[in-house]
Amino acid sequence: HFVVNDALSAARDFFSLDSTIKSAVSMTETYPYGYENYESLGIHCARNDDDHSSSGSNNVLCRGNNNKNSNAISATTPQKLAPDSKETFSIGPINPLKSKMPPRQFPPFASPSFAFHLSKYFEVMEQLAQILFRGLALALQLEDPEWFLREGVFDEGHQCALRILNYPLL
Repeated sequence: HFVVNDALSAARDFFSLDSTIKSAVSMTETYPYGYENYESLGIHCARNDDDHSSSGSNNVLCRGNNNKNSNAISATTPQKLAPDSKETFSIGPINPLKSKMPPRQFPPFASPSFAFHLSKYFEVMEQLAQILFRGLALALQLEDPEWFLREGVFDEGHQCALRILNYPLL
């Protein structure tokens, strides 16, 4: 309970900082974590002419273009297209050697408690995931309740990420 409240408080404090401090560690093509805001979360849209002609709808396909890894595609009507106003900050696994992901980075001028509380929350969520994986193994009546937790599946080498979001008041 305190871990969640501390992480929420640290997130609120972080998102209230000046954008130059928040963006000191930004998501890039080589670092898949860090800070993003509505300016870096642009959207490219293209009309789906096949869909338009066959169904009479006015759909367009939209793909986020914040980085090369973005594959989110959705169909929507042109009048509903608007930039996403959220800010995000994400961190990856604690063990860069096993996960083969870059080491965690935090903005140097953000509060030291930000890194501590986010890392602690991530650790607690990893522990919760382990409990859920054991429950899943039991529900599936697997002989080994640790089956999902074996080496190389969900251990310190996982590639999960924690992403915090801020949607400013409009």
